Amino acid sequence: VIALAVRSVLAAGITDFKVCLGQVEFISGVMEQYQLEESDCEALKEAMEKHDLVLLETLVEELSVSDSAKKTLKSLPLLNGGPEMLEKAREMALNARSRRALDNLTEIYHLLETYQVADYVQFDLGIIRDFSYYTGMVFEAYTPELGFPLCGGGRYDHLLADFGTPCPATGFALGIERVLLALERRGEGLPETPKDVYVGYGQGRLEQAVAKALELRQQGRVAELAASPCDEQEAEAMQKSRGYKELVFLS
Repeated sequence: VIALAVRSVLAAGITDFKVCLGQVEFISGVMEQYQLEESDCEALKEAMEKHDLVLLETLVEELSVSDSAKKTLKSLPLLNGGPEMLEKAREMALNARSRRALDNLTEIYHLLETYQVADYVQFDLGIIRDFSYYTGMVFEAYTPELGFPLCGGGRYDHLLADFGTPCPATGFALGIERVLLALERRGEGLPETPKDVYVGYGQGRLEQAVAKALELRQQGRVAELAASPCDEQEAEAMQKSRGYKELVFLS
C-alpha cells in the first residue's frame, strides 16, 4: 500500500516528496511502560496528533514520572530520520509492545527496498494520525510546496467491523486537490492526458460503440465515447475539436 501511494504521487507528476512512516503501537507501548493513566495518555496523544509540542511539554511536566521518562516522552515527536533512527528508538522501547512496533517498521522498510521505493521513505515516530482509528503502521506524504500531507493512511484492523465486516485492512487517501495545489505552486501545469481515439456512432449503434470503446481501453488506449448518435462528419468535427488523434466511427 505504501508503494502504491509512492507510485500514485509520482504518476501525478510530483517527484520531490517524502513518505513519513510511523507506528501507533510504538507510542502506545512507551506510554504503557511508564504506567500512565488512560486520561493522561489520551491528552498526550491528542497533543501529538495536533503537532502541538508546547502543549505536549506542558502535559509531560505535570506527570508523576521520572525525569528520564519525561525526557523520553518529550522526544517522541522528534524521532525522525532513516533506518538508523530506529536503533535510537529501541533504547526507549522498554517493553515488548513498543519493540514489536519497531520490528514491524523494520520489516516494512525492507519490503519497500524490494519495491524500490525506499528512497522516498523516512521514519517519523511522531506521526500517529487518529489513535482510535489506526492500529499499527501509519504514514503521510509531504512535499515542500505544502504545509500539510499530500496523502495519508495506515493499518486499521477494527474499522471494517463497525460496518458489519470484520477484516484487518490497510489503506490510504490521496488528496487530489492537494496534488493540484502542489503542482500549481511548483509552477507546473497538469500532466497532459493522451487523447488517442474518439468513438462516434450512428443511430442504433450504441452497443457496438460501447464495445469498441471498451476494447480500445483494454488495449491501454485513451478512448472517448460520443455522448449521442451523429453522422460521420459531425463525429470528425468533434474528434478534431476535442483533440483526439484518431476517429473510429460506427455507421
